[in-house]
Amino acid sequence: MNYKSTRNVNVNVTSAKAISQGLSSDGGLFVPESLPKLSEEKIMSLCDMSYAERAYEIFKLFLTDFTDDEIRHCVNSAYNDKNFATDNIAEISHLLTGTYVLELWHGPTCAFKDMALQILPFLLTCSAKKTIDGKKISEQLKTEIAAEVAEMVAQGKKRPHLAAVLVGHDGGSETYMANKVKACEACGFGSSL
Repeated sequence: MNYKSTRNVNVNVTSAKAISQGLSSDGGLFVPESLPKLSEEKIMSLCDMSYAERAYEIFKLFLTDFTDDEIRHCVNSAYNDKNFATDNIAEISHLLTGTYVLELWHGPTCAFKDMALQILPFLLTCSAKKTIDGKKISEQLKTEIAAEVAEMVAQGKKRPHLAAVLVGHDGGSETYMANKVKACEACGFGSSL
């Protein structure tokens, strides 16, 4: 399923892109291009499931570019007894004959927002892995920084310099510092170890 912008129906992105981007570049909200239809039988089958199981079944209808394992990870990481004060996550209390209350305050902040905000970091992390090329962004940033450093030097300003002290002979630390020296060179910085 793809998502379109409320301000421009020609904007059409995957769920991972909509989640990682937040708002459409035109300022619109992302909404599903269509809503899945649930049969009465499917709705009734949800009644016997835990909150996390129901969430999984619903999310997989909307997050079609996520794998089942990714959705399960997000759901199980968010909706559990470590994050909520009850195993049921959202309790239903009987008030009067035919009158029930859905309790949405059993999360860490005791507010209904916990229902959405407990899963959001997991969805964002999963979406970022699908949509963001960290190496490409890193190279772009190094190129931009190198241009700024070159301009500074051309204006007669001092070249930035990284000085580090490495104590001992730890292989991991030595590799880390060697990578920092390479990054300095790529950005036009001086460095000394």
